[in-house]
Amino acid sequence: MEPIVLTDPNVQPTDELIFSIIGENSVYWDKIIDYLYDNYSDITEECRFYNDGKSWLYRALHYSNHGFARRS
Repeated sequence: MEPIVLTDPNVQPTDELIFSIIGENSVYWDKIIDYLYDNYSDITEECRFYNDGKSWLYRALHYSNHGFARRS
């Protein structure tokens, strides 16, 4: 099992921190982010700390013209 990371609510994840954790897999992270921005407009990225899971989670949201957020 992989160790649980990003559990400190006082340390907001940065690209550098994320890349240090995922290592050589950062190429896939970049491809996913590039795909989102190439195929969807108005992408909003955010990291939020969730107390129930005691960890940070990344979300990319795409806002439709109806004003509702969709997970991208």
